[in-house]
Amino acid sequence: MIRPPIFLTIAITLVANTLPAFSQLTTIVATDASGWNYLNPTTGNDFEGYDPASVDADFNATWFDPTGIYLGGAAYDGPEFVLDAQGPLAYGNIPGVSPNTILRAPFKGTRGSAYFTRVIDGGEHGFFDLEFDLVADDGAFIYLNGILIGTDRFTASDVDTWGGVTRRPEDDHQPRRVALLGYPILNPGQNFLAISVHNGEYGGPAHSYHSDELGLSLEIRGTPGPIPDLPPLEVIRGPYLQHGTSEGMTIRWRTQDFATSTVRYGLDPNQLDQSMTVPSLRSEHVVRIGGLVAGQKYYYAIESERPFDQSTIQVGEDSNHFFRAAPTGDYPTRIWAMGDFGTADDRALDVYQAYQNFVGEVHTDLFLMLGDNAYEDGTDAEYQAAVFDTYAEMLRQTVAWPTLGNHDTHQDVYMNIFSLPTSTSGTELYYSFDYANIHFVCLDSQTEDHYDAELGSGMLAWLEEDLMTTTKDWIIGYFHHGPYTKGSHDSDAEEHHIHMREKSVRLLEEYGVDLILSGHSHSYERSFLIDGHYGHSSSFNAQTMGKDVGNGSDIGGVDAQGNFVIGIGSGPYRKAYGGNHGAVYTIAGSGGSRLSGWANGSYDLVNPEPHPVMLVNLRIRGSVLIEVEGNELHARMIDDIGNVRDDYKIVKGGDPLEIGSGDETAWRAWLATHFEAEVLDDAGMEATHWGLQANPDQDDWRNEYEFYFGLNPLEADAPEIAVDQDSGHYSVHYWKNADAHHAWVSLQYSLDMNEWHKDGMSMQVGTTVNRRNLVEAKVHQPEAARVFFRFETRQNP
Repeated sequence: MIRPPIFLTIAITLVANTLPAFSQLTTIVATDASGWNYLNPTTGNDFEGYDPASVDADFNATWFDPTGIYLGGAAYDGPEFVLDAQGPLAYGNIPGVSPNTILRAPFKGTRGSAYFTRVIDGGEHGFFDLEFDLVADDGAFIYLNGILIGTDRFTASDVDTWGGVTRRPEDDHQPRRVALLGYPILNPGQNFLAISVHNGEYGGPAHSYHSDELGLSLEIRGTPGPIPDLPPLEVIRGPYLQHGTSEGMTIRWRTQDFATSTVRYGLDPNQLDQSMTVPSLRSEHVVRIGGLVAGQKYYYAIESERPFDQSTIQVGEDSNHFFRAAPTGDYPTRIWAMGDFGTADDRALDVYQAYQNFVGEVHTDLFLMLGDNAYEDGTDAEYQAAVFDTYAEMLRQTVAWPTLGNHDTHQDVYMNIFSLPTSTSGTELYYSFDYANIHFVCLDSQTEDHYDAELGSGMLAWLEEDLMTTTKDWIIGYFHHGPYTKGSHDSDAEEHHIHMREKSVRLLEEYGVDLILSGHSHSYERSFLIDGHYGHSSSFNAQTMGKDVGNGSDIGGVDAQGNFVIGIGSGPYRKAYGGNHGAVYTIAGSGGSRLSGWANGSYDLVNPEPHPVMLVNLRIRGSVLIEVEGNELHARMIDDIGNVRDDYKIVKGGDPLEIGSGDETAWRAWLATHFEAEVLDDAGMEATHWGLQANPDQDDWRNEYEFYFGLNPLEADAPEIAVDQDSGHYSVHYWKNADAHHAWVSLQYSLDMNEWHKDGMSMQVGTTVNRRNLVEAKVHQPEAARVFFRFETRQNP
């Protein structure tokens, strides 16, 4: 056995009954050509099959480009190929294929893949308009000059390894026309063709391949050159932002041909000094960049190159292409939310333009897509029109976070389009993420196995674990089928709504959800501040379940005719931190052209028979703007001509605690009497006590008793506590030993007194709390550092 030369001399063979060739095409490789080289992995006398990557670590990346010329990598140095065989190449009984080269058959239980290569002469001018007619039993990947140009019974996103086809293919041994990717060409002179053929895997243990046959037969035709200019490489989708975190961002785009994927980024649009490249060719480009600084704004550009003709495309490198790494602390956050918007028409554009005009130049941080994102069925073409063509400007600057709707029926399309977190849930159909001081939870109300899971299992087990671990001040949940609606759907009658209300809502409320957003009904409906309603609408009791049955606005309210009237607001909803203090439920399913009648058959502007939890019921198009800053959430419904049609606020923990009778000295004395604090190191031992050296504002007050009034931390009377510690791990405990008059206390820390973090838990204190009920913050530092602490005290309503 010898090593293959720099260019292998190869030929290609096909069965006699090939598809008819067009007269203008030239046969480049005939069915009975010689010159094939093959690697059919076997070892020992028992012909046991083996994965060639087990003896050559970079086999899967180099075998189809043995010299490294095309991909710019190292020369192939793996197992030796058998040279100069004649096709077809096969073992076993493949009807219609009489092998010229009978391959050595591995043991039946270990028949994985075989690998075939040859050199093709492109002549003086090369060839284009290539056609491949292939028999590959059971499936194949095809590479030309180191580039994947087509697959048979695989997709371009599948990984080419020794493993077999994971479903049993049809017993079809007739030549199949391969759908080629992009515009592959044969260059003048020598070209390198490589094909991996994979056996069928029919269950059983890993690498258990029970097919009795494996074979390859091929004919290639093409038009002789000179090769005409190809259409320029184009970006036909995006760029758009996905899965934004405090440390990373995914940037996606699509080109009409297979090309390279590079993102350049930096702090200045004119100096993009960092880059990330994905080292493979694709038309669906997904680039994840990491190492970002939380809260930092970055500018970016995308670049792709088509290796067939070095055609390149770049988009970005200007002030309109940017993203912000998710902040981790309190940060003013703007959210745009709507559902059922995927109608790809002028009315959907009206809603979008009205929102853009309303917010002006202020950036939108997050786009919550509440399902039915692309009508009718969520096909790729429908997503292109309804999402990527309609909201292109928004998507290149704002991370989109979708949920699955009943019209997003092509779940494979949905999951191929979006890159969503899977690290905790294991699926893209439900997930969670953090932005600033908000925890977002997306649930799947469409898939029965998810919405109908039992408490403690499936999606609900994940949900409870997720909610238990969050330390954010706000929780916003969203899913398609709202728990309360009498819009175009009836939450008393449809199982998706019923199960979400009975199970998911119960958990969300237990762990302190503040706002739940949904679509499905093609209307706008908005509730009071409520808690504990999990049954039929007739069981709603406003006295026990209505935490606040006002309109929640300090601006105005919606009258009986559906008009928003200034001056009739009842004031913001006020709620304590923690669970079961109430949430607002919003149906925002009118982002597109579809406006359906109410569940009772009425087409009035205002629902004459609304769900009893719903305060506002409007049959109008629009979207929801949500702004969160500190302890205040402000939501508005903006209609399709830019008018505010609903307004409400939620204030958590009330206003900053005021000093009784203006006597600050007395209040400080009360704090000193009723609260104690200590600092522990990572071993749990008492560490440095606070003293005057921990008094950066020099106001002579012992800082462990200072509290926050909303002042600048660098000004006098600000609440910093600084402790020098060598362990690099600080744990601050703050406990109450007497009546605190229903105060809420949050412990925060900072390394620079500019950005503050709440990394532990908050405590709502009542009449009697023992030492085990602590307010705690943990700070992990790799090196000794000066850490500042402050306490924020607010009074519960």
